[in-house]
Amino acid sequence: MPSFEKYFEDSSDVCDVCLAPLDDPETLQTAEAMGVVLTFCSPQCRDEFLKEPEKYLDSEEELE
Repeated sequence: MPSFEKYFEDSSDVCDVCLAPLDDPETLQTAEAMGVVLTFCSPQCRDEFLKEPEKYLDSEEELE
């Protein structure tokens, strides 16, 4: 199974940036920050996250 399919199955049903449905595995993107893997609907949302990851992560999601 390609890695993007694993994240697609494990992720929530919406993009972690724009909250759009994650319904197209061809455009699915992931990124890791502070020990958390997030899923995005497009490269643009992934890039937006990478500019300011702390904006999208709350302290409860951080690994201790």
